[in-house]
This record gives sequence, structure tokens and C-alpha cells, in this order.
Amino acid sequence: MVAAGFGDMLGKYTSLFDWKVGHAIGGEDYDPYVAKLTAMALAECVANVEAIGDRTPAGIETLTRALIVSGLAMLIFGQSHSASGAEHHLSHYWEMELLRTGRRQVLHGAKVGAACAVIAEHYRIWLGQAAEPQASGPAAALALRLGDRLPEIAGWLGELPDASRIRELLRIAGGPALPEALGIGAELVARSLREADEIRPGRKTLLRLINGRP
Repeated sequence: MVAAGFGDMLGKYTSLFDWKVGHAIGGEDYDPYVAKLTAMALAECVANVEAIGDRTPAGIETLTRALIVSGLAMLIFGQSHSASGAEHHLSHYWEMELLRTGRRQVLHGAKVGAACAVIAEHYRIWLGQAAEPQASGPAAALALRLGDRLPEIAGWLGELPDASRIRELLRIAGGPALPEALGIGAELVARSLREADEIRPGRKTLLRLINGRP
């Protein structure tokens, strides 16, 4: 449960990224105070990951406080944008597939943590391809959708750890780092990257823009 709670907090890396994209490209409402509140709670968790992984009282207190602050931030804004982006859409997609096939469920935060790393890697690949001068095919289409905001959005990747760092943090916290460790195979991961944005079609995540949907 502790590792899953930490995984859910790590998901704020990609949810905050997606929220900025949704505001810049899709006109979604954005609250800098709520975003800062969430980012501070996330940073506190990451700074204390060893204590959380060791299950010390201070570590558990830090994680609990961060989860509460994240929840309060959502209440202040009135929606879940600050804490739920494409990583949550992947998690929910996996959950529905496990239900559909009658398989044992996995803790929500464990799925979110693993999905956060998947999304971070996916975004780096796609934004890198879209930024290439000779981008073609789907990457060129993404560049067109992002327009003159592409360099700015690509720059936000500096605030997003790469997949290897996210997985390292998950391991330090004592949780699974890869989807396959949760029983989520490569085919399901690939399918979720193509389809999971349809779970919340009203959200303008980068995943939705990558998949070419309005």
C-alpha cells in the first residue's frame, strides 16, 4: 500500500505535464496555485523516497501528507486535472482489461506508477520526433497540432524525469516498476497507448494529441 501510494504521487509528474499541454493547446482551465501545491507535494515525496522505502514513521507521514495535499488541490480546483492525466487513463484501461478477462486486480497506485514511466518515455519519443526538421507521417501531424507551442512544450520535458529515473524511484519505494511485473503485457501496454485517451475524451492530454483525436 505504501509503494502504491508513492506510485500514485509519482503520477503527478505526467498529470501536471498533461495539464499544461491541455491548457496551452486545448484551452483547459489552469490554476497555477493548484499546480504548485501538487508539485510541492510530489517534490517532498521524491526527496524522502528512501525514508518512504524504509517505511520509517517520517517517511509514512511525508507520503500521507502529500496524498492529502494532492486531494485538497483537486478539491480547490474542482476537477482532477492536477493529479490525473494520461498515466491514469492507462491505469484505468488496464483495470478494465483485467476485469474483462477475469484476472486479479492490481493496486491503483502501482498501475499509475508503472504507467507514469511508460507515458514519460512515450512523450519523449514523440516530441523528439515531432521536433525534427524533417518530421514526417504521424510525427509531422503532431507537430502541426502543437504549432508554435511545440518548442515550449518540448522544453517542459526538463521538468519530467525520464522513464529510468521514475522506475528507479518506484524500486526505492519498494514497488514494481514495470507493467509486466503487474501482469500487464506488452500488447496491452501498446493497445492502451493507442486507445486509453478515449476513457476521458474531454481531456486534451498529449496522448490524445499524439493519437490524432480532437
